[in-house]
Amino acid sequence: MAALWIWLGLAAVCIVIEVLSVQLFFLMVAVGAVAAGIAAALGADTVLQILIAAVISALGIFLVRPVAMRHLQSKNSATATNVDALLGQPVRVTAQVTETTGTAVISGETWSARIEPGQSPIPPGMPAQVQRIDGAYLILQAGVAPTDNQ
Repeated sequence: MAALWIWLGLAAVCIVIEVLSVQLFFLMVAVGAVAAGIAAALGADTVLQILIAAVISALGIFLVRPVAMRHLQSKNSATATNVDALLGQPVRVTAQVTETTGTAVISGETWSARIEPGQSPIPPGMPAQVQRIDGAYLILQAGVAPTDNQ
């Protein structure tokens, strides 16, 4: 019964390290340790427990981990965050937007807004969208209908 607690303790340590590293390597070792702990609880000898831990960990590291890492990385890289998520989004113009002044609301937040030189001013209530971000200013483009997220 002591071997079960040793394997479960090893699994717990691996999970703590995994939480800090998020590389899924130590998670696979933890799964192997839990499998060895189950084998220990069922009465397997020490050599078989170590063999089970090694095989399960290796299968996880070489077969499961690469697929899981690709899945996690593809989800993270495809999601726009911070100001990148604002590009192309519709806004509600609240004060006329010119090359030097204006405000707009996007996702409930009021931003200073501007237009590109040479564009016509955007009056309040006219549909517009975020063309780009320049520092703390939304650079707007007229002509896109606002949605409910403003």
